[in-house]
Amino acid sequence: MRRKINDGWRFRRKDSIRWSDISLPHATKEEGFVYKRSFMLEDDQLKKQVALLFTDMPGDATVFVNGKKAMSRSSTISCNDLVRAGENILRVETTSPLRCDVWLIVKEPGTLMPADVDIETVAARPAKIRMHAQRECMVFVLDGYDVMAQGYGKDVELMLSGARPWTLEDPCIYTVVAGGEVFNVGFRQISIERNVMMLNGKPTILKGCLVDPWDWRNEDIEERVIWMKEAGFTAVKSTGTPFMEAFLNACDKNGLLAVEEAKDETYAAKASRHPSLVLPCQRDGQEGIPFATRGNGRMEKIMTVCGEHVMGVFMRATWDGQGNPGEETLLARAVLCRFEKPQPIVCFGKETKGKASWTWHGREGNHCLVKVFSAAPFVALLINGRHVDVKALKHHKAVFSIRYEPGELKLRSLDKRGNLIGATIIRTQDVN
Repeated sequence: MRRKINDGWRFRRKDSIRWSDISLPHATKEEGFVYKRSFMLEDDQLKKQVALLFTDMPGDATVFVNGKKAMSRSSTISCNDLVRAGENILRVETTSPLRCDVWLIVKEPGTLMPADVDIETVAARPAKIRMHAQRECMVFVLDGYDVMAQGYGKDVELMLSGARPWTLEDPCIYTVVAGGEVFNVGFRQISIERNVMMLNGKPTILKGCLVDPWDWRNEDIEERVIWMKEAGFTAVKSTGTPFMEAFLNACDKNGLLAVEEAKDETYAAKASRHPSLVLPCQRDGQEGIPFATRGNGRMEKIMTVCGEHVMGVFMRATWDGQGNPGEETLLARAVLCRFEKPQPIVCFGKETKGKASWTWHGREGNHCLVKVFSAAPFVALLINGRHVDVKALKHHKAVFSIRYEPGELKLRSLDKRGNLIGATIIRTQDVN
């Protein structure tokens, strides 16, 4: 049995006595918390292996089960000596919030737990994996439902002839099943040649967003990764903390490179499991690829450098409260990805609608701003076929002050001679 226990948690600040109800992951920038939750076990389950799995355990977390301190190996905590039949109380004390999933695992005696198996991708050409387990077990590598390779033992190396490399265009992921535990792996080769990053021997320029996904809800993560990939970004960079598993899984699946600013003790193991994770970066001459900051305000760029060469450029990204890309993200898209197709945000006073929408029934005649982001020199705005204005973009941004009317909003990107090079059309949707 493997059951997610993200709901039904209570938490309080360490300096408070007031408890609040929450569900995990818990996203907040505050520090110092106590979490608690109960879970039930039957008498027959006590005869099996019982464990708790934290997908992203904070490094300073202390876990208690029924008031007893739990000893952990990796993020899997064995609980057989701590649990009892009936209700059990799980408590976690930590400085950082619990931005993770928690699983209750009950398995037959003698079977392997997640922490008992290590999977490492040894090489990409040809593809090779290495498995180490606490006891002998069968290991299979699957491509969908097809078995590519298999072996048996505690230490097993397998060659995968015909395995495709993980690339930005084809993020190929394979499944490894070892002792009943399931892992996803991808094969890619990263190298630096003449101060250029090579992905599987192909020069790759890093261009993307600087993000902190720790305060994103799990349901937002993949949607935002897909948006960044479709927008033309090739990479995403952390703001100083390691990426969480859910975010790296989304990058693996969708072919977006992830660059961590902070290199922790788990980096090598994570990089082996996640083909998207590359090039740990450090400030102030520490180990790793250095980076520098240029510009100011919204034009701030974080440049990953090697020698005298810029290997990648990252701009700060924001999303609004509804999960839509904000101004900084659309600006980064226009600057880094050279999209002539204009991207608008419509604002009514302080209210911002992050999506490119032109549907607000009941707002007819109200004053609004249309903020446009593009790599083109000029942009023209038309409403229902009627020309409104042409503006030059300053720092890839132009702002039109208009009154809202239903129908069709059209934005046309123009070159320096006034020739059309791109267009965006947004129409009012019917509302039942």
